Amino acid sequence: MPDIITIERIVGKKEDLTPALAYTNANKAPLYINLVNLGNVNPTTQAKTSWVDYSSEGTQTAIKTKVTAATATSFIVEDASIFTAGCLAAIGDEVVQVTSISGDTLTVTRAQLGTTAGATYEIGEEVFFINDNLVEGADLQGANYKAGVNYDNNTQIIREEISLSGTATAITLPSGGGTDAYTFEQIRKMDKVVGKIEKAIISGKKFENGQKRGMDGVRSFLAKGQVVDASNNEISLEIIGNALKKIFNAGGDLSGGNYALYVPGVQKMKISKLLKDYINSNPENTTLGAVATHVATDFGTLPIIISNNLRSTEILILNHDDITLRPLQGRDLFHEYMGKRGDSTQGLILSELTIEVRNIHTMGMITGLKK
Repeated sequence: MPDIITIERIVGKKEDLTPALAYTNANKAPLYINLVNLGNVNPTTQAKTSWVDYSSEGTQTAIKTKVTAATATSFIVEDASIFTAGCLAAIGDEVVQVTSISGDTLTVTRAQLGTTAGATYEIGEEVFFINDNLVEGADLQGANYKAGVNYDNNTQIIREEISLSGTATAITLPSGGGTDAYTFEQIRKMDKVVGKIEKAIISGKKFENGQKRGMDGVRSFLAKGQVVDASNNEISLEIIGNALKKIFNAGGDLSGGNYALYVPGVQKMKISKLLKDYINSNPENTTLGAVATHVATDFGTLPIIISNNLRSTEILILNHDDITLRPLQGRDLFHEYMGKRGDSTQGLILSELTIEVRNIHTMGMITGLKK
């Protein structure tokens, strides 16, 4: 019979479990573990954290509703704030003058500077600022201020209890190497807590109900970013490219940022099949065109990270640099030994945290993919 390794535990003493994440299966919680490993952790002292997110000041946008006639004088665009009344803009080979702005609608005078009005403009057609159209020595016109967007998120308590009967504690575990039953149960419960954290930081929905509360996951924030609806079509390089193009046009630094595609298993299989003609046969060389672990596009090469925490019809495109874990101070991932209660030994594994997401306009998602 092997010797039992005795571990001295002190009732009520908290044990930081963050270092143990290095031994956790990364496939169970890739986003959470990546953020921890990158050091994107900033403790908070409040159960609600708030921030202001500012989008970059762009100089181009895109048509949001199809323009169906050369006589049309209203263009509905994705971002009208980049224009001022009186300025000139270009769409296709046509130059238009913006006469007024209301919400996301531009009222324009067509066919300026000797150009011809286009008969139609499809959704997604770019509209570029080209000239302020001001006279020499013009007075100040008044700044076009674009306010930031206020966001907040709640901390969420995620926990698992450990409870072992006296009999279970006394039994020697097969192939346990002398490790006691409580430690094995602690490892098992920690694994489950880490999985629950990953589900919350991806799919969580914010709520408050008395002393119960939940956080918004990254999906809720990315839905406010650059979204491409695949309309139940198969994943394709064109769909991926369109999503990355929107992020690029919104100011996303896809080459310099720490971007990644988070994909469910079914879509990862389809991407590998899609890229089979470009996969390098030498497994030691992963830099040719596109390989099984990356997608190379005109806007940057992004790693593909498989996650079983996503819907089978979606892909998340995120920048790790703009996502921060905000554990409540003193309540990061920990284990607390509760001691004996009757004929059982008990403990608790707990984490209370939220996430903060900035530069939301430079991230996004692909939805509506065919399963």
